[in-house]
Amino acid sequence: MVNGESFYVDPGLDLQPVVTSGGNHEVLVFRYLGCIVIIGSSKLVIMQCTHVLFVWAPSEYSGLLNGLCGHLSNNKKDDFLDRWEDLHPYSYHPIQFALSWMTEDQLGPPCNEMCPEPGYNCSTTARSSDKSERLISHGKKPKSKIQKISKRIRKLCRRHVGKDPIFFKFCVFDLWQLYKEGKRNMWKEWVRKLCKITIIMNHLLELVKETTLILKMTNDLIKGHNEDDFCTHEDQNVNNSLL
Repeated sequence: MVNGESFYVDPGLDLQPVVTSGGNHEVLVFRYLGCIVIIGSSKLVIMQCTHVLFVWAPSEYSGLLNGLCGHLSNNKKDDFLDRWEDLHPYSYHPIQFALSWMTEDQLGPPCNEMCPEPGYNCSTTARSSDKSERLISHGKKPKSKIQKISKRIRKLCRRHVGKDPIFFKFCVFDLWQLYKEGKRNMWKEWVRKLCKITIIMNHLLELVKETTLILKMTNDLIKGHNEDDFCTHEDQNVNNSLL
């Protein structure tokens, strides 16, 4: 969608200008690894995938950009600066920071009384104290059952996203959410998606190290790479006994 108007990005290899009834927009788009890449005249580059968003900004924007991707600066400690310029400390679930960047049409109860992973709870308002993210009890579930489920989830996540602490924590969090909602049968499908996200992210990090990002993306397009090339092993890795 461009300003509420549908716009289709061709699956071809070329950069495509964005033209709508409102005229020409100063951005170029193309598809890459199953995602949409947007290159703006402001030098910002956005890559929108099904379940993840990547943003690249030039160094001259340092200190000037805020958002869900963090505060762009050379100081990692101020990354969780929310919409109201309140700084949240690094934590396992910086929930209030994320909720502050929701748009008006996204506002609503973000979670139930218990968060997906045992040991955490979260607020049902967009802005509240970080103290709401304190540890809580496991409720009525037997400890042995919690430990058994936790072990299965962690084993499944390690097989698909590896030991990277960020992706591993996201995987564990998501699988607990599915379990809490009675959707344990979706674990296998979701770890496949997480696998693709992890591989795409690592692939992009390597591109940044090797050469100009957009040039390398284009070269990969010409070679015919797509998102399914990166995660063909998950069926062999999923132990159905864990599901």
